[in-house]
Amino acid sequence: MYHYTQSGSIQAGPFGFNADPKGTLAIGAPVADGDAKREQQDRVYSSSWSQEQVLLFRSAGVYIKSLTTRVGSGAFVQEDVCTPSHPLKAIALPFVVGKSWSDQATCNGRTVTIQGKWLRTEPRTVGGVRVSTNVVSIVTHQTGNNYNVTVNLTMWIAPKYGLSVHATQTGSGSAQGNSFTENLTEDLERLTPDP
Repeated sequence: MYHYTQSGSIQAGPFGFNADPKGTLAIGAPVADGDAKREQQDRVYSSSWSQEQVLLFRSAGVYIKSLTTRVGSGAFVQEDVCTPSHPLKAIALPFVVGKSWSDQATCNGRTVTIQGKWLRTEPRTVGGVRVSTNVVSIVTHQTGNNYNVTVNLTMWIAPKYGLSVHATQTGSGSAQGNSFTENLTEDLERLTPDP
């Protein structure tokens, strides 16, 4: 389990949820999936806001096989499961500054478009350790079936550790007739998981 300090909130119509000051990331053991390694990542922002990603790691990049977002608590949990019609390329490899890519698939009657770009390298300090990071911008746009949501994500990835050590995310639009906004800033507390 990895730990992040974080701040932000998600608002969907009348329902709003804040991120706790600290959150967690659990990474499952990788398993073979065809020509890829499949990994599940569970990110908890608070007791009423979490996200589960199933990722495929290939030499050409990192692909999203499924994405589940849960907001709410108790009997009022809203779960959105997006399993794209093909795994969406979120990150292209190898890292080359200025390299851009895009991909598109459908899920739940929505069209999901991803546009990514490697921006730069930048040093960061994580738990007192200075690390080299590659900065990536990923813009996701979902339209159709009463959705029109754009999310802008910038991640500082430490390739030596395979972790996002800092990220900022903003989202806006409308979902199922409700206005939607999201903002989040997160920082990895240390480079090693819990023993």
